Amino acid sequence: MRFRLPVRRRTASFALILLTAGCGGTIAGADANGNVSTAAAAGQPVPGVMVRRLSQSELDNTLEDVLGDNTRPAQRLLIEDEYKPYDNDYRLQQASRAYTDAVREMAKAVATRATSTAQTRAAFMPCQPTGAGDTACFRQTITVLGRRLLRRPLATGEVDAYATLQKFATENNPVVKPDFFTAVGLVLRALVQDPEFLHRVEGGRATSTPQVFALGS
Repeated sequence: MRFRLPVRRRTASFALILLTAGCGGTIAGADANGNVSTAAAAGQPVPGVMVRRLSQSELDNTLEDVLGDNTRPAQRLLIEDEYKPYDNDYRLQQASRAYTDAVREMAKAVATRATSTAQTRAAFMPCQPTGAGDTACFRQTITVLGRRLLRRPLATGEVDAYATLQKFATENNPVVKPDFFTAVGLVLRALVQDPEFLHRVEGGRATSTPQVFALGS
C-alpha cells in the first residue's frame, strides 16, 4: 500500500532530514531586525542550533506514552546508538538508507499493533468512530496524535493533508480493508516517520550570566 502527502509537506520533511547530516554552528550575532544579541556584543560565543535525532530510549518512551506500546520497537529495529560518550551526538547521527528503511519498518509495526484490537486503540483514540466515514472523529484523531507525536499543534493545512488518508477507509478496494482504523494506521505510519517526530531542535538563549544559555522548553 502506497500513499503520498502533498509535495509541500514532503519537501519540508526532506529538507529537515538533510539538516541532520551535520547541523551545527554559530548563530550570527544579529537577528532579522539587525539587533545584536547581548552575548555577541560582549564577545561571548553564541550557541549553535542543533537538530538531534532522538535516541532509541527516547523514541520508545514516547511511543509508550502516546500509544501504550511497551515493546521497545526502536531498540529492536533501529540501528544501535553510538555512545561517545552519549547516545545523541549529532555529529555521529548521519542519515543513511539503512536507518530510513528501519524507521519505515518500525512505523509499520507500531501502527499495526496500535490499531489491532479495541484494547490497544483505547490507549490513544480520543473518540469512538461511528463508521469508516466518520470525518469528525478522524480529524480529531489526527489533531491529537499530531500534537503528541510532533510535540506541537498541527496547522489546519497539515490536518487536511493527513485527512486525505481516510479515503483508504472508505474506498472499494479488494486489497485494503475498508475500515476506519486502516486510515488511522496510515496516519500513525506517516507521523512516526516524520522528521519532526524522529528529531528535536536544540537552541539556546543568552542569559545575564556569562557563558550560560537558557534552553527552550
